Amino acid sequence: MEQEQMESSSPRVGGIVLAAGLSTRMGRPKPLLELAGIPFVRRVAAAATSGGLAPVVVVVGPDELQVRRALAGLPGIRLVKNPDYASGMASSLATGVREVMAYCDAVMVLLADQPLLPASVVDQLRARYAEERAGGILIVRARYAGQPGHPVLFDSAVFPELLQLQGDVGARSVVSHHASALAWADFANPWWGKDVDTPEALSEVLAACEDMRRG
Repeated sequence: MEQEQMESSSPRVGGIVLAAGLSTRMGRPKPLLELAGIPFVRRVAAAATSGGLAPVVVVVGPDELQVRRALAGLPGIRLVKNPDYASGMASSLATGVREVMAYCDAVMVLLADQPLLPASVVDQLRARYAEERAGGILIVRARYAGQPGHPVLFDSAVFPELLQLQGDVGARSVVSHHASALAWADFANPWWGKDVDTPEALSEVLAACEDMRRG
């Protein structure tokens, strides 16, 4: 009975995977790039669900059909299209928040171009939030070898601010506004937080994975 009460009192954390960008610096859709034959977006979405997020929404833009195929057969995933994807990241974030806000105490925002993200990072951010929320923590952010990164978890109290964001700025201003209510989840491996934004970054990740495989 006590275990059931603990589970029922655990905060509900949904996931938003942002996969609607134009990938201008990469020159081709980043969510559809592959690592060991697995599309980036599928890797990130799988980390989200395996890390305990529910529901998990993947926000898509012009590559909706290709992303849908990349996620085929992966349970616990819902796609939603952002018709205003060209305006920037803020509209995609708001699209995801509107899709999950009725079901969640918090939401975790993940990037579809972070292919080395393990489910353990997602799980640890959730755990940190569960531990700290009673003390007024509203945001939990990952930090890799001292460098801030994604995912970032937002309590429902800041959902209205996320919905008001505009342009291609992400949620940096919301994080800054609530700096006193921010907790960090620290990880030693910098590759886990690596965003693959350019062909050079892709080459670095592929080379690092090959080195890890050989080692």
